[in-house]
Amino acid sequence: MRALIAVFLIWATVAAPARAQIAVSRIELVNESIKLEGQSAIAGLALRCHVVAADLDSNISFVPSIGYWRDSDRFPEFGIQHVSQRDWTFGVDARYRFSPWKSIRPFLGGGLGIHAIGTKFRRTGELEVSSDVTRPGLNVLAGIELPAAARLQSSVEIAYHAVSHFGQFKLNWIIGFRL
Repeated sequence: MRALIAVFLIWATVAAPARAQIAVSRIELVNESIKLEGQSAIAGLALRCHVVAADLDSNISFVPSIGYWRDSDRFPEFGIQHVSQRDWTFGVDARYRFSPWKSIRPFLGGGLGIHAIGTKFRRTGELEVSSDVTRPGLNVLAGIELPAAARLQSSVEIAYHAVSHFGQFKLNWIIGFRL
């Protein structure tokens, strides 16, 4: 797990110019409730961090993320032995936090993600059919940061990932640790 976090932090900061003063201000674990177009809701997880630059407004952050969800079902009454879908998402968002109150901060953002989507399907008595595709997707989000404790941050957000033939509406609950 530590190696995954280290790789994530390196990936999060590698694209920044060498002379820019950047810092990771917060690391977050995201519990996602995902509603796929034309399907039921499923759960997913994501890991992300907030990268801030000294040259920019302190309310602006860039948020690289790695997310994963998987769903699996069986419908023996229809002769479907197994059907599953999964999505690994690698993305980055730009966010702006508003400061109307001292402790509660709404935010808006948007970004781009690369979705590695896999599907598997098996009918009773037949071979399994699988498909793996990689698709880009634009996303928009809005949320609110809530105070939790000294270094802990809690947030709630809604997001939509516009992925071709695979749109995802998300309701996220986030727990973060400020560095």
